[in-house]
Amino acid sequence: MIDFKYVSQNYIPSVNLETLGKTFDTLEQGHKEAVKAASDLETYMAKLDLNEAESEWRQQKINEIKQTITDNTIYGNSYAALDNLILQAGDIASDQGMIGRLQAQADYKAFKTQVETNQQLPQDYKDYYLEKNPYYYEDKYDENGNIIGGTKWTPNDSPKAVVPLSDLIVKGIKIAAQESGGGTITRWIDKNGNITTDPSQAFDGEVFNTTTNTWERLSREKIWQGINSMINSTPGAKESIKQDYDVAVWKHKKEVKANNGRPISTLVTDEQGILLSENDYLFKRIDPAVQAASYYKSVNNTKYGKGLATYNAAKNNIDKNNKNKGSSTKRSTKKDKNVDLLATSTPAGGVEIKVDLINQYLQTKNQTEEFLKSFYKDCTGIDLTAEDLNSDNLAEVINSTMINQGVSENNRRQVNRMLKAYNEAKLNLDAGLDVMSDYDKSIKLFSARMQSGGQLISSENGGSI
Repeated sequence: MIDFKYVSQNYIPSVNLETLGKTFDTLEQGHKEAVKAASDLETYMAKLDLNEAESEWRQQKINEIKQTITDNTIYGNSYAALDNLILQAGDIASDQGMIGRLQAQADYKAFKTQVETNQQLPQDYKDYYLEKNPYYYEDKYDENGNIIGGTKWTPNDSPKAVVPLSDLIVKGIKIAAQESGGGTITRWIDKNGNITTDPSQAFDGEVFNTTTNTWERLSREKIWQGINSMINSTPGAKESIKQDYDVAVWKHKKEVKANNGRPISTLVTDEQGILLSENDYLFKRIDPAVQAASYYKSVNNTKYGKGLATYNAAKNNIDKNNKNKGSSTKRSTKKDKNVDLLATSTPAGGVEIKVDLINQYLQTKNQTEEFLKSFYKDCTGIDLTAEDLNSDNLAEVINSTMINQGVSENNRRQVNRMLKAYNEAKLNLDAGLDVMSDYDKSIKLFSARMQSGGQLISSENGGSI
């Protein structure tokens, strides 16, 4: 039987264990440094000031860092990835794609800050420009496919200085040319006691009365000329108005979209919700102010002279002289023979003083007709014809047209006051003519027209009074 005996021997390793331990320490330290470098690089990429539109590009770079760690990890140790990570960090820092994206974001943020802090811009204008100028960037490549840069971000449309339209309107009204005019009619009493405008027919040269008319108006046409002048001469005004229109259209389209595409009426549409052109939009905004600012004012003043008193005095003297001569028969004979006042320069006894009302009514009618036609055209742009003026429903036609044309209530009242004055003069004239024969009527009208500077009746002026 063979016996085995345990023999204790000292183990002598083939490598130096101390050196091996240091090697493991080095690998472990390198692994930690590689992991930390990868983590720092990922954190750096995450903190880069890139636009949210570049989130995919950012994540792609982070994934490349993680892939470097994975590809260089041996038996759970990533020490071999450290050099590659250091190289990768340098590549990222000099990457033209990253530099271009950072610059694009910086330019975009500067524009956004400028818009948001602009105290002149209303909020809806700010929203408009931010939406119209989104962030964008694209890489540029050389012929070998290498990134050599990228597109520079610039705004598609920048805010314009706001020139308040209300200021332009107020200034335009102030410089609008007011029109004014008037006239004077002087009347005397002739030898027969009738009123005349012919000084050569005056009984004794003393004035019966003087009527002075003054008028002043600021027409729609003149106001528009003033406002257009301000728009054309004010720097930036046209650009500001175009900006107003663009923002209004943008808001309208958003409201239509929110209304499920159904048309709606807004500041930039007509009543049916149809978009207006820029000129029509401007007219819609300005015209109410033009309507309110336009006006017409007319004043008539009549001053009486001594003509009536001197005529009465002469008449009384004749009556007194006739009484002193005694015979009523003689007085009657003298009346019948109608004393020649041109020879005696004194009126015949018993002659009554008559104011030529027909002439006055015709003058008043002609004046009010001209004022009515002129002011009505200023308000509506439409001419009143002779047929209109002779229509039985003239008031209805005029008021209906003014409402349809959007004439202001103040101007409508002025037109109706003129219409009332015209109708009154026309009624008075017709009443005075009704008691005359056709022959006397034609003679009277001819005389009245000539004395008041009127025209002969013709087809050109409607063939009517």
